[in-house]
Amino acid sequence: PPDPGPRGRVVYAGDRSHSPVTDDLAAGLRAIAARATADDHVLAKVGDSITVSTSFLHCFAGTRVDLAGRTALQATIDWFAAGDAGGTDPFTRTSLAATVGWSASAALAGAPSPLDAEISAVTPRYASVMFGTNDAGFRTPFAFGENMLDITDRLIAAGAVPILSTIPPRDDNAAADANVLVFNLVVRGIAEGRGVPLVDLHREMLPLPGHGLGGDGVHPSTSTAGACAFTTLALEEGYNVRNLLVLEA
Repeated sequence: PPDPGPRGRVVYAGDRSHSPVTDDLAAGLRAIAARATADDHVLAKVGDSITVSTSFLHCFAGTRVDLAGRTALQATIDWFAAGDAGGTDPFTRTSLAATVGWSASAALAGAPSPLDAEISAVTPRYASVMFGTNDAGFRTPFAFGENMLDITDRLIAAGAVPILSTIPPRDDNAAADANVLVFNLVVRGIAEGRGVPLVDLHREMLPLPGHGLGGDGVHPSTSTAGACAFTTLALEEGYNVRNLLVLEA
């Protein structure tokens, strides 16, 4: 995409869970939004089974939401609840660009690709993007990076601000887990290079009991209080942490 204008390099440091938003970066995000007409109330979901799961975002459309004092976030929930994502709200929509078992390349395959089809269907202003859990098991970081750049740039061209995410640990496979570190650096580099938001889910999940993962060592766990409960105890579960990070972003 055309550069929105000169700016100094802003480093996305690894010691924080949200990337910075400087004045220059904010101007770049406004430039993305100015590229195309989109629904400001729509957030698209792009990813694999960790994104398809009803534990991701769906609960914001229900009554089991416990912000645990973070009352300022209610306005964000209300904002997206008012969106029309192909006849339903963005939280509960079944995305064309998110499917169980997918690698990043799957969202780009075909004509139209699932990503392009979802963009056309819901005209999102934002998109939560997370791939890599499956890619880390069998793909090179170079192929993964090429696909993630393509996904990011297609969203930017459509006037949608990509919110990229690092991926959770892989406790089921030591070799894949070693790749997770490299793949997350690729995601961080793309977010920094394009000047779009990054949420560091991996950083937040590492210190949790069992890394915030379920019994399979791959998919995040969910609190019995619901995935949109943000109490101290509930935030020991991976999906609760992801929902909070994306809502904050």
